[in-house]
Amino acid sequence: RAANPPEAVKQTIDRYLSALGASPTQLSGFLELGFGWDSNVNSATPNSQIAIPNLGGIVVDIDPTGVKKSDSFISAGGGLNYVHGFSPEWAVIAGIAATGKFNTHEDEFDTGTVDANLGLRWSRGRETITAGYQGQDFRVNQEAFRKSNGVVAQWQHSTGESGQVSLFLQAAELEYPGQSPRDARRMIGGVAFGYGWSTPSKPVVFGSLYGGSEKDKAEEYAYLGYKPIGV
Repeated sequence: RAANPPEAVKQTIDRYLSALGASPTQLSGFLELGFGWDSNVNSATPNSQIAIPNLGGIVVDIDPTGVKKSDSFISAGGGLNYVHGFSPEWAVIAGIAATGKFNTHEDEFDTGTVDANLGLRWSRGRETITAGYQGQDFRVNQEAFRKSNGVVAQWQHSTGESGQVSLFLQAAELEYPGQSPRDARRMIGGVAFGYGWSTPSKPVVFGSLYGGSEKDKAEEYAYLGYKPIGV
């Protein structure tokens, strides 16, 4: 799940990267290209056999597609962010982004993500409060795997001309098409910071610590829930 962090975290980072040069109306975009190696491209067990305790410990073979696989990959993405200030304190914010991860050999585990957000931002002095909608469509091998719809709220405080600290909270409904027992509700909260330098290259450093819970909607599948923690 490290390749798909909570949207509150990604949106917080995006705002840090553009906040130092923010203007009443601003349109910004990005393109990215990367490559790497994934040691477990299908998020599977490394074992070819497992024992089932409820069946007396009987050992069964796992289908080869369900055993851990590794592969190299190329990733690509891009997006647009729009901010329009309609008063000295209020602004509309919107954004859309798409990313893809393409494996060299295990292409049945290629992934793609489309994110969208729309909200309002209030600013006065060193304080900024943002609230809005966030949605995501996550696909595996070009087929719908997970859809997310939710809300996010963030309080941001500027410690000076170049520093920021924020608290954020996200609530989302997760839907797995064709896998309704996995449908869940996610709550994420955290703290983040950012600092930028006014040197010619304008470097920015940022960090975040977050945690929460993801609970399955169906009580009989409560064991599918978990508690994410990240840095």
